Amino acid sequence: MAPVGVLYGVVAVLSKYVLDPDQAIMQALAFSLLVYFFMFVFSSAALVAKGKLDRALFSASNIKIGLAISAASVLGYIFIVLAFIWSPNPSFPSVVGSLSPVWIMVYHHIIGVKDDASPIAGLVMIVASILLVMATV
Repeated sequence: MAPVGVLYGVVAVLSKYVLDPDQAIMQALAFSLLVYFFMFVFSSAALVAKGKLDRALFSASNIKIGLAISAASVLGYIFIVLAFIWSPNPSFPSVVGSLSPVWIMVYHHIIGVKDDASPIAGLVMIVASILLVMATV
């Protein structure tokens, strides 16, 4: 899993320094199309190679759910690429995304859902995020 994390870091930095902020929306769309095209090609090749391509995969309910998940995923990826381009530091969008467990923990606390998450771990994440922002300002 470590190479995947490294690649995400490289993509964040490349998005920030290679893509032009003046043409960010068109470039984010093109970049996302390119990324998702290659994901489709390699995922399809892996399914065929492993022999897991069967008719059940193409049922109406699977296609409907798959299209909804794909649309949400593509929109999310376009927004994260735009965030990488427009943020002063390419690590900021990743930091906000990494704080998702903290936001969920806070939300659960507000609505009264029992959550076994560690408040100490959440506090460490928040402090690290603040230090990152302060170090780059």
